[in-house]
Amino acid sequence: MKKYSQRDTRWANKKLGHSSTSTIGAYGCFLTALSMIAEQEPNEVNEILKDGGGFIRDLIVSSNSAIALGIPYNGISKTKPSYNCIAEVDMSPAPGKQQHFVVWMKDKIVDPWTGRIEVVNKYPIINYRLFEFEDAKETCFGYEEKHIKNFEKIFKKASELTDIDAGKRPNNRETDEICSGLDDLEDCSSVEVNELEDRIQELETDTIEQFNDITILNERVSKKAQKLIEIKEIIERD
Repeated sequence: MKKYSQRDTRWANKKLGHSSTSTIGAYGCFLTALSMIAEQEPNEVNEILKDGGGFIRDLIVSSNSAIALGIPYNGISKTKPSYNCIAEVDMSPAPGKQQHFVVWMKDKIVDPWTGRIEVVNKYPIINYRLFEFEDAKETCFGYEEKHIKNFEKIFKKASELTDIDAGKRPNNRETDEICSGLDDLEDCSSVEVNELEDRIQELETDTIEQFNDITILNERVSKKAQKLIEIKEIIERD
């Protein structure tokens, strides 16, 4: 998830929703939280919600906004959910409620005022706005699940066909199929290892737990990529 601040100069002075006075920088915390979970910049989401019935003046209509952005929405709850969502909080200890919205991620928040990860108890939570989304770690492991399965499928086939003890050798068609598959996977692994390295750079400012998770995943993918090369060399040599 890319983190945004409502006070970013690229959109801070843009009018919020249909208001002629309110700006994203001053009042766009809810919009910016939605932008982070929708993976789109606040100025873009502002226009999407304006066109999709997501605003009454400068106030966000959650149900319409969820439809416009394609995000599951399950209403408002005072009970802590089992998934990531948006939370309404009291931003200031001053008397009364100083309304603010943050991205709530179970053990931490992302504060649109700063665009940074903060401790989960930074503000008192008023309620949870149940927009469901996955965090960066879950998305990254979605990659891992998809592509490691492809790696393992090729490994299994290649290993069966290059089992020296069993005296097995692939025929020409099988060799061509495996080499083609290995070439595709080598290209895939190279591109996506680079993506993981970029992601590690982003996570350097996040929690150490997330950083370790992505580092471990990067090592696993790198080892798989090396194994692909070794298997291919065996096939071509034989």
